[in-house]
Amino acid sequence: MARIKSALELAMEKTENVKVDKEALKAQTLKQEAKKIASLYLNDPEAVDLEQKLKDFPKDQQGPAHEAVNEVFLANIALPASEAALGRLAALTKGVGIVCKDRRVPALMEQLAGLYKQYLEDLKNLEAACRKQYGPKLKQKEEALSKRMGQQVHMDPMQDPEFVSFFQNNLNRLRDQYETALAQAREQLQSFFSGSSPLGGLKIFK
Repeated sequence: MARIKSALELAMEKTENVKVDKEALKAQTLKQEAKKIASLYLNDPEAVDLEQKLKDFPKDQQGPAHEAVNEVFLANIALPASEAALGRLAALTKGVGIVCKDRRVPALMEQLAGLYKQYLEDLKNLEAACRKQYGPKLKQKEEALSKRMGQQVHMDPMQDPEFVSFFQNNLNRLRDQYETALAQAREQLQSFFSGSSPLGGLKIFK
């Protein structure tokens, strides 16, 4: 009578031919460590010596470590939500200078800082312009509500679904314009890091 195999024996049979690529696993671990260092640096650049941390990696892994850090930096080039993003961009600019020695990087990052500032200014102006344009319609709604309620009613435009939709449509158009510029900046920075620049002297915005 044949012996019934245990669940453990069956599981071992299924996995006995599976070989773990130790080198690939090591490389992945080092990559994740480099990304963690990059994130910690961006959160508190004064507390992390990025250049030294990268030097601490084994020589054969310093290239991949730089690439991993660069991935994090590229991912952090995004539309600013407030003035606080400018401080984070300053840290990002310093960090990029550590992992990418191309002499064109400072000019690119300077353009990017200008882009951030212009976007925040345009964002502020957009809301003001939308409120002004929508003003007459909002006033009509306030008057109608005041008559219905028997008392003076004042509405915040952001509480009016019609205005919110109007504002969001205009905001999306603004964001699309700037997202295109940011994509160009990320592409150009990546080309600098890779050691070749097919984009040449392309400016990220006009």
